Amino acid sequence: LKRAYEQMNPPEDGVSDFSLGSLSESVVGVSVLRRGGTFLGQALGNLISVLDVRTIVLGGEAVEAGSVFIDSVRQAAVDHVVYSGRAAPNIQYSAAGDDAVLVGAAALVVNRELGVVWGTA
Repeated sequence: LKRAYEQMNPPEDGVSDFSLGSLSESVVGVSVLRRGGTFLGQALGNLISVLDVRTIVLGGEAVEAGSVFIDSVRQAAVDHVVYSGRAAPNIQYSAAGDDAVLVGAAALVVNRELGVVWGTA
């Protein structure tokens, strides 16, 4: 997304003002979010078709991109899924935010060492 944004809005004096959280505040940024979301959604739609995935959780910095991005991801995924009577996939942002990797690693350790399945329902 950063590269696409900087191609459409070159940084002045080599200093980029790129921030995922602020992309939705400009026309260029919204365009970049929609385009990036569409590409990701198309790829996810293909995976959903092949693997019959029902839920996809996006985490990390993607959470900062906001609703424009995830709405584009959802729409493109639904448009690219080969349906055979199944429900539309649930695509959402992780509630863990930036801590998603840490929470996942902790859950793996707890599972391997204690045999406990740790997570949210």
